[in-house]
Amino acid sequence: MIFPQPITSAVWRCGFNARSSFGAHSYFARRPDGNLLIDSPRYAAELVKWFDGNGGIAHILLSHRDDVADADKYARHFGARVWIHREDMSAAPYATDVLDDGSATDIAAGVCAIPVPGHTRGSVVYLLDDSVLFSGDSLAWSPRARDLVAFRDACWYSWSELTESLGKLAAYRFEWLLPGHGWPTHLPAEEMRARLLALVVRMRKD
Repeated sequence: MIFPQPITSAVWRCGFNARSSFGAHSYFARRPDGNLLIDSPRYAAELVKWFDGNGGIAHILLSHRDDVADADKYARHFGARVWIHREDMSAAPYATDVLDDGSATDIAAGVCAIPVPGHTRGSVVYLLDDSVLFSGDSLAWSPRARDLVAFRDACWYSWSELTESLGKLAAYRFEWLLPGHGWPTHLPAEEMRARLLALVVRMRKD
């Protein structure tokens, strides 16, 4: 099986992208106090077997309403807690844990949920160990531009809100960017922050 595909020593891209989630990527992170599924692939027996063999899933972290796919099926199989922001909860009414304000929330040791309204009203990014950022559809890397980008033509709530959200995100440290669309990117944390701030400047001019 090609997927899950290792990205770091403890993070994999799941593959099995779901058409219902517009083909978005999802990720699995192995954690000593309970593994994470970030957004959801389609439900597949091969993945269930692989997840089982790697310790199961304790938490499913949903970045926004578009990319829930078969999260409910994985949650039932593994007895996992499901996290989503209240503003996007209608897409996952089975969620067990609801983020309901604009401040960062610690979900588990080394795992932080950061609301970033813009792409949708309830968009959230998840930061792992001040190193890996799972950005959903709020932030990505463009191989063509060789730079960070945001998707104005797929901004369903507010471009100005997304601009402000990404500006606040620059306060956090990360060196891996794992987006819902596009490819994983690894840069020194200082360069990642500089590129993010430069992106915010460009967005404010648009």
